Amino acid sequence: MSRSTKDFDYSFRTSVGTTWHMRDNEDGTHTAVMEQDCDAILDHNAALRGHNDGWSSDKSFCRVGSIPLVQLQDWKNMGVDWRDPDGAKWVVSKLMSNEFYKLRTGNIKV
Repeated sequence: MSRSTKDFDYSFRTSVGTTWHMRDNEDGTHTAVMEQDCDAILDHNAALRGHNDGWSSDKSFCRVGSIPLVQLQDWKNMGVDWRDPDGAKWVVSKLMSNEFYKLRTGNIKV
């Protein structure tokens, strides 16, 4: 995350590896920003992409991607709900794009 977090009032780290920085604004509103180090996730994704084609040994399921929570939060802030069928289709289209190639864990076209 490129945004400076020094002007936030408090921060807390979650058990899933994200850090939330929070601030109370003068107008009574609040600002919350999520931060996450994604290097380990992206390295693991690359290792899985090189491991096999993504299919399980019995071909009953396949790996498609692993998306860091901070990326899901960014998409949520843009109005995309990955749990909604239309939002899920949007996320899959992003996974299949070159821009988000590093989120993919298999070489499968969905």
